Amino acid sequence: KKPDHLKRNPMGTCPAFVDSDRNICIWESGAVLTHLLEEHDREYSNLHPPPGSSDRAKFLHIQQFIIATVYPFVAKLYIQTLSGDRDNE
Repeated sequence: KKPDHLKRNPMGTCPAFVDSDRNICIWESGAVLTHLLEEHDREYSNLHPPPGSSDRAKFLHIQQFIIATVYPFVAKLYIQTLSGDRDNE
């Protein structure tokens, strides 16, 4: 956890996203993902449903489920079995 990274993210975790031109610095996976989707699919054409739609609620539910439930399990599985790195348990 280097000082430069801790300036971006006091938690010291990844990911961290910085857009210096717009003075944006965020570090939670859900926030980074949602920000990027909204920036790069402003017409809501392909990547995610528009706010206010019932599909948007389903999308957010699944997005947060993956981030909060699926990802930690997969990350732990990787660390413990595939990488052989038992020091990061």
